[in-house]
Amino acid sequence: MWRLLLAYLHSPTIVRKLADSTPIRLAARFTVRSFLNAKNKIMTNPYYESNRDSLEQYIRQLKEEIRRGINNNRN
Repeated sequence: MWRLLLAYLHSPTIVRKLADSTPIRLAARFTVRSFLNAKNKIMTNPYYESNRDSLEQYIRQLKEEIRRGINNNRN
């Protein structure tokens, strides 16, 4: 069964159809929107500084905000 499914999903035609499908488009929009919202929250934070440690902290915070956004939308 798994081999049939994998063979089906490796077809370029199927991949193109899936990529153009509404659920995939909505997931992509949600991901980008979550990223931009999280980035905006962090960039407007007054404690943000422009050094290497801050950049690493920014990336960690961004990942955490995206996780929270995904978890909030699942509920």
